[in-house]
Parts: sequence; C-alpha cells; structure tokens
Amino acid sequence: MSDITAYLEAIRLKLVTSRVVADYQIVKERITATDGYLRVRATLHNGDFLEAAEYFERATEGVKTVDYRY
Repeated sequence: MSDITAYLEAIRLKLVTSRVVADYQIVKERITATDGYLRVRATLHNGDFLEAAEYFERATEGVKTVDYRY
C-alpha cells in the first residue's frame, strides 16, 4: 500500500504548497492495497470553488488514474 499512500501524500503536499489553493478539505478518502479514492473541496485564492475526485489503482509503474471528475 506504500505506493498508494505515497501518492496521496504527494497530492496533499501539492494542495498545501499551491499558490492557487487558499484552503481545502478532504471530503472522502479510501485506500486499499490495490486502489484508492480521493475527493477534495478547495477554495482558490481568487474566491472560486473547486471540487475534484479521483479513483486510482496500483500499477506496475506506480499509481495509475482510472477515473476523475472536477
């Protein structure tokens, strides 16, 4: 599960360090040994609101996005 856990940590780091994102909330997070799901709500510095979700799976080369929406 370390590939998937590392992938989620990388996403969190990007959210925290982004110059565009003012604030965010993880609405739902689910991980297993083979896949994961993340849903995030973010407020941007310009006042806009963004909600995004991603379903991903462990792959030979790391983690592969299977489906996403925003």
